[in-house]
Order: sequence, then C-alpha cells, then structure tokens
Amino acid sequence: MRKSVRTILTILLVIIIPFLIYAYLQVRSLNEDEKMADAIYEKQMETVLFSLNQYADDRMQQWVSRLEDKENPVNRNAASLVLGNEAIQLLVVRHLRDKKDSLCYNDYVSAKIGTSEEIEKWYANNDSTLSKLADYLKAGFQKIQPATGLPVIEGLNSSQTSMTVMLYDKDSTLNNALFIFDTNYWVESVLGAKMQEIARDEFLVSVVQKSEIDQEPSIIYSTGDFNPGKEFTERALWILPEIYLTIQSKGISYSELIG
Repeated sequence: MRKSVRTILTILLVIIIPFLIYAYLQVRSLNEDEKMADAIYEKQMETVLFSLNQYADDRMQQWVSRLEDKENPVNRNAASLVLGNEAIQLLVVRHLRDKKDSLCYNDYVSAKIGTSEEIEKWYANNDSTLSKLADYLKAGFQKIQPATGLPVIEGLNSSQTSMTVMLYDKDSTLNNALFIFDTNYWVESVLGAKMQEIARDEFLVSVVQKSEIDQEPSIIYSTGDFNPGKEFTERALWILPEIYLTIQSKGISYSELIG
C-alpha cells in the first residue's frame, strides 16, 4: 500500500513540478512583456511631447530670426514683429552696452508708469543669466529660455509669461530681447493647430500652468476634456516658465489595461 502511495506521489510530482515551473516562467515572461510594453508606450508619449516642444522652440526661433533681419535695425524689426503677432503683449529690446531699452507694446495693451522700473529691476537681478546667454551666443549657440522672476506688468493682460534671448543688431552690437506674452493666446495661436494635428482620435494633448500658490494645475488649452485624475505623461515646456505639456490616451491606456 505504501509503495503504491509513493508511486502515485512520484507520478504526481513528475507531472506537477514541470507544470509549476512552466507556469512560473510564463508569469515571469508575461510580467516582463508588460513592463516592456509599458515602457514602449511611455516612450511614445515622451516622443510626442518632445516633438511638440521642438515645434514651439522652432516657432520662437522664427520670431528671433525676424528680429535679427539685417535689412533694418533691431528696434524697427521689433515694432513690426509685435504689430504682426497679437500673442506678444510687450517686447523689450535692451542695448547692453549703454543699457537703453526700447519698449514695443501691442495695440490692445497700454503703457503704464512704473513699467520701465520693473523691467530695469529684472535686468539688474538677472545679470548672471544675461552673461551666460551672451557667452552661448558668442560660442555660436543662440539659447531661448524662460525669463523667470519678472513681476506682472500693469496695463497688460493678466495672463502673462515671458522668455528672453540674446541677439546681434545689424551693426553687430549685442542686444537682449525680452518677450512678454499673453500666455493663453500664445498657446492657442502658436501650438493649438499642431496639438490638434498630433491628437487626432488617439490622444488628448493639453497645456497646463502650475504655480506654487495653486494646488491644481490651470488648463490653458486642450484638444479635449483633460482629466487630471487619469494617467498622463507630462513634460515642461522648454521656453516658458511654469508651463507644461501633457498627453494621455483617449481610451484606456495600456498600463491601466494591464494593471
């Protein structure tokens, strides 16, 4: 009897152990496949946001190139650029050698007393930033970056954000350009069409603004109903402070499906 039981147990072990090993390997393989697929999905999201970031950077570079048009002095180019782009509320061009500013306002905003003083304070507090940007330009790289620390300028629309860049005038003198945008209008007019093209029926692409004061991000523009409670990928917009690009799938994301 005991011999019969041992024989049965041996047979069962011979059958069950390979099955358990096989099941373990299958589960392990499935987990690895899920991780790989999730990583591929995340990479796809990042690639989309990178391309949108690059597009925004290229559009800004086009504006900077118009400022540098050697047919006219930079101040005249600045006035023309502002009049042709409602997203620019104010464009400041500073001649760095003598620290003289040219302020170009768009037609729908008004100049207020005290604006020049606020601009001067910003330049005084960002001397090291300007030096770095000047060094980049002298090395052959024109860097566009957020102009952080600039207070809200009275007389402009309250939705304000800014960026700055170094450039040469037609006489090769060094200047700084300080762009102050209407954030909402800039995002919609510059990025809106591209975001719709990317989103199509597959993704939901949004631009949100964050601040230390507000707990929830403020949605500036979205190709649909952005749901902050649903999984999404987020990256900072390179050229504007506190502005972020987000993307999420319209249906159930892969990671949610396998989760």
